[in-house]
Amino acid sequence: MFLLSSAQQGSDPVFTFTTLLGTKPLAYVPSFCTIPLPKDLEQECTVDRLGLIRRASPNIIKRAMSADDLPIDIHYNKLLDWLINRRHCQLQWQAGALAIREKINTAIQDMPPVNEITELLRGTSEAGQMLMRNVNYEIPALRRQVAKCQQVQKDCTRKEAEYASLTSEMKDKYYSSCRQMGIKGKKVKAELVDLVKDMSTLYSEIERSALKLHSACQYYPAFVSFMLGSAEKGAERVKLLKHFIDKGNTTTYEWKHSRPPAHLEEPLRDYGIDDDQNGGNDEKGDEIDWGDIGAETETIDFDISLEDTKDAEGVSAEEEIDWGDDGTAAAIEVIDDSMNDVPSNEDADTARGSDALTILDNTNTRNMLINELDELAAFLTQRVQELSQEGNILSDSQFSSAPHDVQLDLGTIKAMLSDVSELVAYMTSNKMQNLFLIRSSPSYVHRMADSLSKVLGDSEKMMSLSRLMVIRSEEALEEEKQIQPQIDLLRKRTHELQEQIEEEISKKYKGRRVNIMGEINAI
Repeated sequence: MFLLSSAQQGSDPVFTFTTLLGTKPLAYVPSFCTIPLPKDLEQECTVDRLGLIRRASPNIIKRAMSADDLPIDIHYNKLLDWLINRRHCQLQWQAGALAIREKINTAIQDMPPVNEITELLRGTSEAGQMLMRNVNYEIPALRRQVAKCQQVQKDCTRKEAEYASLTSEMKDKYYSSCRQMGIKGKKVKAELVDLVKDMSTLYSEIERSALKLHSACQYYPAFVSFMLGSAEKGAERVKLLKHFIDKGNTTTYEWKHSRPPAHLEEPLRDYGIDDDQNGGNDEKGDEIDWGDIGAETETIDFDISLEDTKDAEGVSAEEEIDWGDDGTAAAIEVIDDSMNDVPSNEDADTARGSDALTILDNTNTRNMLINELDELAAFLTQRVQELSQEGNILSDSQFSSAPHDVQLDLGTIKAMLSDVSELVAYMTSNKMQNLFLIRSSPSYVHRMADSLSKVLGDSEKMMSLSRLMVIRSEEALEEEKQIQPQIDLLRKRTHELQEQIEEEISKKYKGRRVNIMGEINAI
């Protein structure tokens, strides 16, 4: 008994029939098979609403039973089960195949290599399992590996562009910072220190600009003295600025003591220029120099002799102490050496440490000078606003009795304010602030050099990463080139294996056409 079903394949209707469970089929019919339904037989069958052929004429059954028109379609993934179910191989075929392969390997040990035998033995492998493994695992795995290589190439190309952009950006930042400080950036520490070698020229320019403020420095104290009615109050204003205008950039000692020092002992500044040999990349700047520990140390002469050594009571260290036999104590002469602490005239007139620095070199006095300039500028700004107000009768009456040097017109005060503002802007500019810090603080030089070196080091790091991305991209491309021939060879071998299996199965079924279906045809 047969169950037939119809379907549509292209423009020709086809029918499928299946053997149902029965006592004994009239003839052998494959489990599933499809053949085109000729147009001349379409009217000789009855098809229900589900598309199943419930009744068919003997001509249709005869045509369906024709072996020549029934190909054997086998899904590749069910090929091994199909061979076992039809007893073309046993269920435990792997053990037998392993034993046979061992015997073959033993037999060919003493044989010379022959290409024909090698090619023949290649076809004796477990064809069905190998075909399934190639389609399900080997080829997809290689394709995933190729896709991974292609993705790596895309990522490396993108990252290479990003790193190259960051490299250019950091280099531009480095050289822009160097240009702002007026250096080339080859040896940062040395170039920074060279900037302050000509500070005397800049200080002279500041002194010339300060001379323009002489009238303003006279006007401000006079105004305060008039408003407060006390000459002492006015004399306390901008004292350092007055000194700077009158005597120039003197030492701090002269500003404090109103007289120049007889001797100067300026503090030493170690900028560590010897370590700056790699264009600002001070890799050894943080290492401690312990010196030559193994070398013989130099003996320090403290200028103390044993003969001059006295104990607390003035007794010589080598002199024997006479305690006396009569119990009387020796008279001790007490000498008042308090006068030894009084400094000599030479020490008193020696400027040391920060006192030996000039007003502009000394951070404290320089900041004090800038503060006084700001104070003067604020006062002049207030006066400009007050004089700009029209009809201020109270102010006019108040200053009617003021001294002549206090009653200045608006134009004169504006000119004073302009000169003061110009000097303040110059002294507080980024360039001058950097120069002041470089001259007064070696640690600032180290920090600036380290900061610039870090930017340059990051730029070089980004450049190295960009080159690394190029290398990885080339490696991925080379790997892809090596994998692609493996895929082509495996695909070729799989199709050859497919054709061999179809041919062998066809021989067992009197030359009927065999089709191994599924994804194997799409690899």
